[in-house]
Amino acid sequence: MAQLSYTQPVIAKKLTATSHQAVTGPAVFYGLDVNDDASGNVHVHVYNGTNNTGVMVSSAVPANGDHDQHWFGPNGILCPSGIYVEVVSGTPSGSIFYR
Repeated sequence: MAQLSYTQPVIAKKLTATSHQAVTGPAVFYGLDVNDDASGNVHVHVYNGTNNTGVMVSSAVPANGDHDQHWFGPNGILCPSGIYVEVVSGTPSGSIFYR
C-alpha cells in the first residue's frame, strides 16, 4: 500500500442520492457531513470495501431537516479496500472526507 501522508489536507467528495463506490483503492476515511434538507429520513452507511458487505466504519442518521457530522481525525480510519457509501433511505446531500 502506498504511504499516506497525514500532513496534507483531506479531500471532500460530494455524496450522491444513490449507493456508490466513493473511493476506489486504499484510503483513509476521516468523516462525513450528511444533510437532510428535504426532511426525508436520510440514513447513510459507510463501509471499507467495494459494497455493503465490508466493515462498516460510520453511519449517519440526521434528524429530519438537520445534519449529522462525524470526524475521525487526526488519524482517520484506514480503508485498504476503498470506501463504499450506502444510501439506506432518503436523499442525502453533503460530503465524505478522505485522503
